Amino acid sequence: NMSGSGGALALAEMLPKSPALKDLRMSSSRVRPDGGCALIESIGKYAHSLVKLNLGDSMFGEKGGNALAQTLPKLPNLEELVLRDTGLEEDGLESLLSCLESGDVLPNLQLLDISQLEVGCEDNAARVGVVCSKRKKLKHLKLEENELETPGIEKFLDGLGEPSGCSLETLDLRTNEIDLDGARTVVEYFLKVPSCKKIELGDNDIEEDDEESITKLANEKREIEVILNSDYE
Repeated sequence: NMSGSGGALALAEMLPKSPALKDLRMSSSRVRPDGGCALIESIGKYAHSLVKLNLGDSMFGEKGGNALAQTLPKLPNLEELVLRDTGLEEDGLESLLSCLESGDVLPNLQLLDISQLEVGCEDNAARVGVVCSKRKKLKHLKLEENELETPGIEKFLDGLGEPSGCSLETLDLRTNEIDLDGARTVVEYFLKVPSCKKIELGDNDIEEDDEESITKLANEKREIEVILNSDYE
């Protein structure tokens, strides 16, 4: 609704009167760090009943990431968390991942969207895998546009650990500069994950001529829906 930081500040002032609030969405609102921090801190103080929280598509900056790290441990009932494209910057992302690496934080999380946070192909990719491995109820993970590349994919899977311990049903890896080898590595891993049903790999560095081999692999032992570039045409 493009309400910006002013809207976030106003909402922060309303939360003390809404202790039973379960679903909060303030996405695509162009909130800047001042308003974002005020809202996040207010959530931590007054909105402990939240089940769904969507703060996507704003610009919280490093301070916003730090505020999230303080607030998320106070939301034990949260099942869905959307932080896509929130501009946390390197240090803010570091704070967020450090917080989520604790298995005691958000134990009931089922959906996590951390798309467009510039995770990259180095250590943070492995840390995202660790974050997922600590949440046995996590079913849906969105990692679009994170510049993972194939090396980052390998580190992410290493962080996830043994496939038998993974609970994911769907995984979104669109627009991550993943090549054919990376795509095969992903599919081979998730064929061993009993719960996995769908993997999105569109808009990556996979030639159309190679897509058939990926689809064939995904149906070799059991059927997993793999969405590739041509499926969006």
